[in-house]
Amino acid sequence: MRAIDLQGKPVVTEAGKRLGHVSEIHLKGGEVAYLTCGGGGFLQRFKSSRRGGRVEWSAVRRIEARRIVVAG
Repeated sequence: MRAIDLQGKPVVTEAGKRLGHVSEIHLKGGEVAYLTCGGGGFLQRFKSSRRGGRVEWSAVRRIEARRIVVAG
């Protein structure tokens, strides 16, 4: 899988709550560490807050053709 395959995909929880679309993919040590999505993720660029649209990679349950499903 390539990063471009994740970019822009909608992110939803297992319960169906929409979190937004993937706006950034963050790497640590050459592996995906977390995704930022939605408005909260966009605002992280301008603030030092770690809250908002940050989704840890370990929370990703499955990647489907049209969305990314995360725990929650």
